[in-house]
Amino acid sequence: MVNLVCKVCNKNFTRRPSYIKRYGSSLSCSSSCRMKSRTGDKAANWKGGINNTEMKCCYCGNLFIGRKNRRKYCSPECGHNDRKGKERPKRGERLKVDCFQWRFSIYTRDEFTCQLCGEKKSGHFNAHHIKKLAKHPELAFDISNGITLCVDCHKKVTWKEEQFENLFDCMINGMEC
Repeated sequence: MVNLVCKVCNKNFTRRPSYIKRYGSSLSCSSSCRMKSRTGDKAANWKGGINNTEMKCCYCGNLFIGRKNRRKYCSPECGHNDRKGKERPKRGERLKVDCFQWRFSIYTRDEFTCQLCGEKKSGHFNAHHIKKLAKHPELAFDISNGITLCVDCHKKVTWKEEQFENLFDCMINGMEC
C-alpha cells in the first residue's frame, strides 16, 4: 500500500500500486472528494478549451465553464437537487395510449393494407409519420400525417421521408400525383 494525500481535503489515505497505476493523478480519498475535484475551479476544463463558454448553473446560479448544450449544472449535486422531488413519466409511458390510438386509426383508415405495395399482411405493419416528428412535433397524433406501410416498405422509406412526402400526401388526400 502507498500512502497518499488527498488534493481536495488534504487527508492522508492509502491505495494499492495497481490502483495508482490505473488512475494516475486523479486520485482522491473518497467519491465525494473525487466529485469535488471534477467541478468548479478544480475541473480539468475550467480555463478555456474547445467550445467552452461561461455558463450559469440552472439550480444555484453560480457561473462555471462548460460546453454549450452539454451541461446545465455546475456540479452533479446541483443536477441531483434540481431533479429531486419532480414527477417525471417513466420512459414510454407518456405517449403510450395516444400512440396506440393514432396507430390503430391509421391502420383502420388504410384498411390494414400497405399503401405502397398493396400487400395485406396481418400484424406486420408500421404506422409511418409522413412529416418527420423531429421537425413537426405538433403533428405527432394528426391522422393526416400517418400512413400504413408493411415492414419492407417502411425500411425503404425510412431516412428518405422528404422524397416520399408529396406522394403520401396525395395518397392520403385522394389526389392524383
